[in-house]
This record gives sequence, C-alpha cells and structure tokens, in this order.
Amino acid sequence: DTYRYVTERVCHQVRNALAPADTELIRFERVVRSLADPVAKAALTDILGSLQAGFDRASRAVEFDRGDGYMTWAAVDLADWVLGAAVGFAGRYGHASLVLRALPAVRPRVWAAPFLLDVVFGNLWSNAVQKVGAGCEFGVELTTADRTIDVLVRDSGPGFDDTARAAAFDSRYSTHPGNRGRGLLEIAEAVDRLHGRVALVAVAGAGHRVSIRLPVEGT
Repeated sequence: DTYRYVTERVCHQVRNALAPADTELIRFERVVRSLADPVAKAALTDILGSLQAGFDRASRAVEFDRGDGYMTWAAVDLADWVLGAAVGFAGRYGHASLVLRALPAVRPRVWAAPFLLDVVFGNLWSNAVQKVGAGCEFGVELTTADRTIDVLVRDSGPGFDDTARAAAFDSRYSTHPGNRGRGLLEIAEAVDRLHGRVALVAVAGAGHRVSIRLPVEGT
C-alpha cells in the first residue's frame, strides 16, 4: 500500500507538470490498450513499462526519504502538524506566512496518515502561492463541534467567485493558465479517505473558501 499510494502521488505530480492534455499517462494507457496494431501495441506497452518502472523507483526514493511513518495512520494534532508542515511547504511551493486562527482550548486530534494531510494542505498551499505570489498569507482556522473539527482555509487571494465555485471540483478546471486542474480533485479524494468532507463556503467579503470537516480521533 505504501508503494501504491506514493506512486500515485508521484504520477499526479508528473501529470500535473505535463502541458498537453493528450500526453497524460492515464489517457496514454487507454490508447495503448485499444490499439489494433499488435506491433505498435507491443512497442508502446514496453514504453509504458519503462515509465511505470521509473515511477516505482521514484516512489521508493520518496519512501526512503520520508520514512514509513509518512503512510502510517495515527492520532495527529492538526494545529501542530500544519505548523510543522509549513516549513516544507514553503521550500517546495514558495513562501507564504502561516496564520492559525481560532485554536480550540482543548486541542483535538484527527486520525490520519501524514501523506493524506500533505495532499490536502500541500495542494492548498501551492494554489495560494500560485494565485497570490509575493506576500501570500495562508490562514487556517480550526473550530470544533459535535465530535468534528472544522477547518477553514483562507489565503490572502480573492477566493473563488461563483463561476469558479461551480466548476472547482471538475476534472481539469483551473484558475491558473497551463495547470492541470487536479488540485481540488486530489484534495477531495484525500479528505474522503480521511472520512471527512470538503466544500466551498461563502465568507463575507472574501468570496468562497475551502472548508473541510474531519471526525475527531476516536469517533
């Protein structure tokens, strides 16, 4: 499972970096499988095998660097995790100042694998920096109610307008020209694995923002 999930993440990152939609690996696999020409099919299958072997080697390198704990589920203090992860996010995606708001007096924990939290908050951080650029502020507001923890992510950008909100979770939709439009899809998939839900909610004077609800550890 560790290799599979990390390899999937590497594949997402590679696909997101490819400009032409027709070179996306999943589409390439489908085309190869549908070919009637056995010679062409055999040759392209070999190429696919080489690509997959490369992804496998990359996933092992990621796992070696991160350690098995990266995929291990545990009770996580979300505020502490975000504070710690912000340093790595700034190095990978660009600098933003982190602001944690409305921290509960009793800090709840969520049952999570760091890998999945990385997918959620890493994508949000990356999107914020791309949209805002220099001077970006990345704000996370944590509140609790009914054995859940609500996370409102509000950066210093303009938020989602009505048009963007309607299409935000559609495949290939992006407000950044040239991007693959997979960020929110990856976030939604990761939140689902965390047994939570994600939505865009209206914030007065700030457009629509990403809201995530996760169960408190033990529920």
